[in-house]
Amino acid sequence: MPPFAASVVLRGPPGVGKSTTAARLVEQLPYASRLDLDAFWGSVSDRRWDSATLPAAITDVGSAAWAAKRRGDVYVVVDGNTLGHFTDRLLAALPGPVVLVNLMANDDVLVARMNGRPSGFQHAGGAIWTARQIEREDQGAFIDTSGMGRSGTVIAVRKLLPPPKATAASLRRLRCVPAATRRVRA
Repeated sequence: MPPFAASVVLRGPPGVGKSTTAARLVEQLPYASRLDLDAFWGSVSDRRWDSATLPAAITDVGSAAWAAKRRGDVYVVVDGNTLGHFTDRLLAALPGPVVLVNLMANDDVLVARMNGRPSGFQHAGGAIWTARQIEREDQGAFIDTSGMGRSGTVIAVRKLLPPPKATAASLRRLRCVPAATRRVRA
């Protein structure tokens, strides 16, 4: 079994394809596991968390990711959405290196995708707002899924992943965040 390669965080607005991409990545990557952030702190339509409960959920996600690494997983794919200092906390909690991938889509695509979900249109505005916040943060790699099929998105994400036994130079090229240099905002 190859050594641990990376934690992969897929984030983006609702409807952009995070869950689909994460599921396909785990199918295609050897020794990969998926952690769905919604399972740790609720879905978009069921936000019971706040600034007091979210740090505990991030600790739980980090613990689950480290457990996956100890089991021998080569990749841990985290599917979900975080903004601001919660993103920094999540990145610091995961085994490194960490690849942050922002999946984005244009407004029309997000609205169409949200309309296909139960009570979707009321969340379309939130999806667009989330996309703007992620763009402002300007962290990690950005992939526009607007004109891509599911396979195209998975291929684009896989190109960002370091192979097992990645070198420090290759991690810098891939915009990974080595564990030793990660910082958490207070």
